[in-house]
Amino acid sequence: MKSITLLIFLALISIQASGQGMYPLQKGNLWQYQSGDLTSPDRWESLITGDTILPNGKTYSQFTQTNFGTRFLRQEGSRIFGYTQADSSEFVLFDFAATPGDTVWRFKNAQQSIVLQGRYASQRAVWVFLLIFGSGQGSYDFADWWITDSLGLTHMIGEPGITYNMTGARINGIIYGTV
Repeated sequence: MKSITLLIFLALISIQASGQGMYPLQKGNLWQYQSGDLTSPDRWESLITGDTILPNGKTYSQFTQTNFGTRFLRQEGSRIFGYTQADSSEFVLFDFAATPGDTVWRFKNAQQSIVLQGRYASQRAVWVFLLIFGSGQGSYDFADWWITDSLGLTHMIGEPGITYNMTGARINGIIYGTV
């Protein structure tokens, strides 16, 4: 009986952890980044200041800043959506159920798309999403976002090849790295 209770308890913890999402979007969560270019030690941080209901009637976590083209994100199932203020629309930013090579989202102008490059197993799962500009020959990778399970954005490569690494984070009250 104790082993059955333990198995049920572990299953509930697993369900609860996955319900919190691969990208934790709770108020107060903080991420800090530093450029990988030692000659230019550029730093930035992203803090979730709260939740807000936007004109489309959906609730989003509001960030001080991100590198995703929006400061408003929400999770629904395995997807993270971003909100575009210009036309009150949303787009799929990340889809953790996608398989490598899948186009997660193609923007309205069809010249931008988000593609899952790969999913890697380590201590925590890591998904690498690419923001691609153009289509077909001549298209190029504008940004690489490395999303680590339950931590969020941990590494980014942006145009023109500048890298940023997470140096510290406060996720649901737990400190990772140096904050």
